[in-house]
Amino acid sequence: MSNVYCPALPNSTGVPAELCASGSTQTSFDLLQLTATALPSMEFGYFLVSRTQDLVVPPASNGLLCLGGDIGRYNAPGQLGACPTITLAVELGQLPTSTPGSGQAMAGETLNFQC
Repeated sequence: MSNVYCPALPNSTGVPAELCASGSTQTSFDLLQLTATALPSMEFGYFLVSRTQDLVVPPASNGLLCLGGDIGRYNAPGQLGACPTITLAVELGQLPTSTPGSGQAMAGETLNFQC
C-alpha cells in the first residue's frame, strides 16, 4: 500500500518526479521494489528511507526533504541515462538506518521513501 505524503514539486525537467512501490505487503517475503520516474536525465539519484515523515527545505536546495528522524541512505546511486528512471530492490531486513536495532522492517510498521 502506498500513500502520498509529500507535495510533488517540478524538477529541472519541468514536471514532478514520481516514486512507486511494488511487491508484497508481507515483510517476510522481502519483496519490495521502488521505481522513481520523470527524473532529470544524465544525473545521479539515490533513495532514502525513514520511519518518520517531515517537510524540510534543506539549505541551498530547490527541493523538499519529506523525511525526518533517523534517515537511512542507500549508498548505491543510480545513474540516469536517456531513460530517466531508477529502481531499487529493498531488503526489508537490512534498512540503512543509524539507530542500533532499527535496520529491520517490522510487520505493521510504515516506512517512508524518497528519491
